[in-house]
Amino acid sequence: MVRPAPNPLVIIVGDDAAIRASLDSLFRSIGLEARLFSSPSELLGGSVRTMKVGAVDFLSKPFRDQDMLDAVTLVLARDT
Repeated sequence: MVRPAPNPLVIIVGDDAAIRASLDSLFRSIGLEARLFSSPSELLGGSVRTMKVGAVDFLSKPFRDQDMLDAVTLVLARDT
């Protein structure tokens, strides 16, 4: 049996809960799954899957929604 590929996963690490929630909503609005972490140490304490994924890019605050979407789209295009 062939299993469908999982939705791409976006990992969000940031200390501002409102920004994490906003980014979660933004990514879900375009069909991406997001996992939220309040700090790098929380991420490292998370699942083995998230540790194996690895970071691809970092955006400094403040950033525009479009900058975030462009970065994720670029990575998804590269991995297909």
